[in-house]
Amino acid sequence: MVAWLLPSNRARFGAAHATRSLAWAAIDLLLAWHLHVRVGLTGVQTGWLLCLFLLVGAVATALAGRALDRGRATDAMAVRVQLPATCVTALLLWAQFAVHGAAAAMAVGLAFRLSYAVQDVAQNMLAALLPRDDADARGYARLRVMLSAGTRCLIVAGFALATAAGMVALLAVVGALMVASAFGLRGATFAPHAPARPADRSDRAMPAGLPALLLGWIMTATLLPTVTRLLIFAPPVAGAWSGGVVLLGGYCLGTLIGPALRELLGRSVLLAIIVASGALLIVPLGIGPTVRIAAAVLHGIGVSIINVHLWVATSQLAIDERRAGRSADGTVFGAVIMTLHLATALSMVILGPLIDQLGDGRHQAPAISLLLTALGAIMIAGAGHRPKPRGRRVRAKSFQKPAL
Repeated sequence: MVAWLLPSNRARFGAAHATRSLAWAAIDLLLAWHLHVRVGLTGVQTGWLLCLFLLVGAVATALAGRALDRGRATDAMAVRVQLPATCVTALLLWAQFAVHGAAAAMAVGLAFRLSYAVQDVAQNMLAALLPRDDADARGYARLRVMLSAGTRCLIVAGFALATAAGMVALLAVVGALMVASAFGLRGATFAPHAPARPADRSDRAMPAGLPALLLGWIMTATLLPTVTRLLIFAPPVAGAWSGGVVLLGGYCLGTLIGPALRELLGRSVLLAIIVASGALLIVPLGIGPTVRIAAAVLHGIGVSIINVHLWVATSQLAIDERRAGRSADGTVFGAVIMTLHLATALSMVILGPLIDQLGDGRHQAPAISLLLTALGAIMIAGAGHRPKPRGRRVRAKSFQKPAL
């Protein structure tokens, strides 16, 4: 039945990515709130617990990616691995928001990171295995960013409208959709790829271009989203309807619009949008709610365009390696996801004290968060001038190729 409803590869991938993104959006946007408000942890405790979760997820992701590459994972094997991991992840997603004890929250959260790591790597490998050519790969990258943005909008809307019990029920529905879409991937058809040559010592080396790509992801995950992660805790200004949930919804709407504007905005414009909108969002300037919501939308546009560039570069690197006869899909995507987890873990340590400061009404939190976001934007914009790495391995199109 699912196979009949999803006849095309891109529709199958889109359904699976959308449901997985719903799960991750709930974790990324709402878990800090749940731990702080519902479980009762302090801001610092919340930050350190999220840091632990991300560190465990990073290690599990790297191991899963390497294991799939060492096992010479085929297209069909990636789908077979993804299915059971999705079933476990769906159950644990619901459980994370259903428990209210600190010990139970830690146990369920750690188990979720292990199962999600396997599902995440296997499913992300499909972004390099399913495309027919480079243009198709860019289409998959745009699709994934737009779907991720759309699912954030849905999660924030559900959070704003549902009660706590209703949110848990909503996540149970999300879990069921994840499992259904995972079954849908079993009917995907794969384009023929050049067979990987027998493994040799060169396969143990890191693909050329991967270090520069990971540097871009580090800056994007550590510094750039500092303002975004504080939005859910923002107090109402100039009217209750301009509080954190509404601002976060505006940001998510911006991330949905951004990919369509990718070719129109250069590095300097992106930098100005991110920094200026961040200032309007987080600094107490006494501005009205309409301006603050518009700033949230602009902030989402700037951040999402950077993410499109980086995901295009990630898929392209994996494709280039496979064209050279090297099986590196799991290594590339595993390394990127591991880096995202590690960088986000570091940002959680920074976020914890900022949550407490924002709750106490101290002005240091807005100033520090804006400074970190601006620093991340400047570093990413500057990285666009770096030369592409060279070496005996494939000269991959790194994240610098598309001008930010």
